[in-house]
Amino acid sequence: MEKIDGAYLRQLREERGYSLRAFADKIYASKSSVQRWEQSFVPENEEVLQKIAEALDVSVEQMRRESAERREREKEAVFTQEQLAEMKFGTRWLVILFCLLPAMIFIFIVLMILFLT
Repeated sequence: MEKIDGAYLRQLREERGYSLRAFADKIYASKSSVQRWEQSFVPENEEVLQKIAEALDVSVEQMRRESAERREREKEAVFTQEQLAEMKFGTRWLVILFCLLPAMIFIFIVLMILFLT
């Protein structure tokens, strides 16, 4: 059974114009509980899920399905820091540049010393 992502719950709540306090009151939960759920996952308690679904005018299954789809889209869009660097700068070229640059500076200094003396 798919868990409902807290960020998805927050999105639904905000789309329907509920403040955190108003939503918590509507589903008979504490504001701190709703905040905690929005930062992780909604509990699997069927009674709580049903209250949330009714308040947001969606079915529990629809919330599970759309939350899972959202997580899949986010997984596809997430890149590691190394992948981002490679896409932006071409890490291999940076390595080559930083390896050759000191050698080129050394050669330049040696040539300058030879020509100036």
